[in-house]
Amino acid sequence: MFGRTSKTARAQEVAEDAWDALVSTWESARDRTGDLVVDTTDSLGSAKDEAWRRAGNALDALAGRSPSKPWALLFAAVAAGAALGWVAATAIGRQSSLPAFDDDTEPSDLPTSS
Repeated sequence: MFGRTSKTARAQEVAEDAWDALVSTWESARDRTGDLVVDTTDSLGSAKDEAWRRAGNALDALAGRSPSKPWALLFAAVAAGAALGWVAATAIGRQSSLPAFDDDTEPSDLPTSS
């Protein structure tokens, strides 16, 4: 009877280990599948948005409507240009090596670089 109990306990241990391995594999597969679904949904979502945008543009072209201006992009470009111009003007204004000009400055008053 002692031998049977040992075999039963061992069989129980093996069954529990197999069950734990099965549950772990199932959870891992579910997590990987969930990640794959999220990635695919993101890809399809952006592709869907692009397809709708292109379809709308095609319908506008077929209807003879001109494409809309990218006002946000134009505004961003103007703002970036203004910011860069301001930075350049500030940097140039801070250089002490540049001569100061006023109404009485003559070319002979300017320093020469030798």
